[in-house]
Amino acid sequence: MAYNNLNDNYTMIVPTYNRLPYLTRLLAYLAVSDVKFQIIILDSSDDNIKDQIKRIISLSPLKIRHERYSPEEDVNEKIMDGMKMVETEYLSLCADDDLVILSTLSTLIDFLRKNSGYLCAHGLYFSFQQMDEGYVNLEEVTYATPSLEQDHPLARLTEYVRRYQPIFYSVHRTEWWRKTFSKTCSLQSYLFEEAAPACLTAIAGKVARLYLFYYGQNRETDVAEPDNPKIITNHPARWYKHNRRGMLRAFVHYRSMLLDALKQTSCSGMEERAVTNIVNQIHGGYLAESLRHCCYENVDRELALLTEDEIDETLFITNVQATVCADEQTRVTFRIGEPLMEYLRPRFSMASAIPPKAVRKAMHEMAPYWVANANNKT
Repeated sequence: MAYNNLNDNYTMIVPTYNRLPYLTRLLAYLAVSDVKFQIIILDSSDDNIKDQIKRIISLSPLKIRHERYSPEEDVNEKIMDGMKMVETEYLSLCADDDLVILSTLSTLIDFLRKNSGYLCAHGLYFSFQQMDEGYVNLEEVTYATPSLEQDHPLARLTEYVRRYQPIFYSVHRTEWWRKTFSKTCSLQSYLFEEAAPACLTAIAGKVARLYLFYYGQNRETDVAEPDNPKIITNHPARWYKHNRRGMLRAFVHYRSMLLDALKQTSCSGMEERAVTNIVNQIHGGYLAESLRHCCYENVDRELALLTEDEIDETLFITNVQATVCADEQTRVTFRIGEPLMEYLRPRFSMASAIPPKAVRKAMHEMAPYWVANANNKT
């Protein structure tokens, strides 16, 4: 099937690290689907695996650019380098073990072309498992929260932090995403280095969610680099346990990026301290929920070890009364330290929002991946 609107307008970036079987399946899926768009593989694998990937690429009909990196190369620096190579108007990332529904990808490109007020667009994310028999089992919808379409930048930021969605893997306008991502490469933590560019996007413009199956996440795999020392920073509870002060300092750095971005929006007329407090409390709900099983009585002692400059207004874990004013109409009051996500999160049933026809269509679209999986068993 041809996806003509992708050919000269879209580039797929695929970071990979020593996962040849998964990368082979992804490339076979794209080849069976007869795609013509540019694919950039950012390869940090060991040399022998790099050579095998090179041979596979030489036999592929796909339009592939294979870039080699040291295994020690920081993944964000590698992705930033890959973005500099993109010459098309739109791009997206795809992990080497995942897959993208190509008809939805085509629809997202059309949506962005027709709706200039949206900086990126994505669809439904789902998990899948590759079975021994050679087929792929679609297991569950993992992310299906609504579009970020609020008029006020703080309202969009609040909604993103309250109900996370992987904007990182959306289809992006290349110029914007490249500029935004370059600002956040200095964040050396999994938690904030993915959240920061997504938050900056939500602050600057709208994010569309189309209710079409879009991105499949492989259930067989977890992180690509389990031995990377940064792994402790991929979840607040783990990070808090291992390095509480480091997490607080990282938050202050991350927050400064958001505050700088908010100054360029309609928030520029608000008092800076008020905006800072709102940003603190927006994140307080998320972090308090993540840390609710940690030992709260030790938190104040940990904060006391920090200097005033280090902690600044970062009170997102302490037990204080706070009011979030997400926009002029919405005001939410809560106590930080309580399981706030359950209090704040609106009722939303992903299953009820997805018609059976969409599931059948997604399964049909995944058929080429079944073929690739059957032909590339490990």
